[in-house]
Amino acid sequence: FHPTQGKKRSFEVLIKHQGKMFKEVVEIDVKGKTETFHVPSQGDLEAAEIINDFRKKLMMISLPQKQMCFLTKLTGRVPRPTKMAKSFRKATMDGKEFPLEKLTITMETKELIYDLGDLSYAMKKMCEGFPIYHSEPAKDTISISAVADEDRISGDNGKPIHQRSCSSSVCSTYQYCYLTCASSTCMVCKEMQTCMPID
Repeated sequence: FHPTQGKKRSFEVLIKHQGKMFKEVVEIDVKGKTETFHVPSQGDLEAAEIINDFRKKLMMISLPQKQMCFLTKLTGRVPRPTKMAKSFRKATMDGKEFPLEKLTITMETKELIYDLGDLSYAMKKMCEGFPIYHSEPAKDTISISAVADEDRISGDNGKPIHQRSCSSSVCSTYQYCYLTCASSTCMVCKEMQTCMPID
């Protein structure tokens, strides 16, 4: 964990995954009740931007290289900004590495969203010029598993996107990680696969 300077509380995050290091940034705005994950591209993996808005109770995922956005309801699994910021601050001082627990969710893409009135300015700005699709978790697709020892995290993460085929749809998979508390047992990585039907 490496806190950065600025109006929002930001943390640089290093992830070791399959022998390679990923560096990402999470911004926590306690007053605005938002969490923003900046995910860089790495090799054949795409970049992603994720905003959790606790006032609107919405999550927006932007895939800049695909020029698409996906909007879904924010679940109670993600800790609120105050708790997440406190956990990151303590983890920054401790300077420890954390083993990962992975939460896997498959998202189904629904209709195109035309009415953007309920979206925050940050979400509209992030997805400016991109189509925004409503997405929902597919039924019976949530699973939890431990991650291999070589996959460890030093901070909060957003693992970049890659595309793969799944049945009659094309899917983009991304992962971001966060602390639910400041303990080494509280690191969760959420892997979400967003699928669009093939015409």
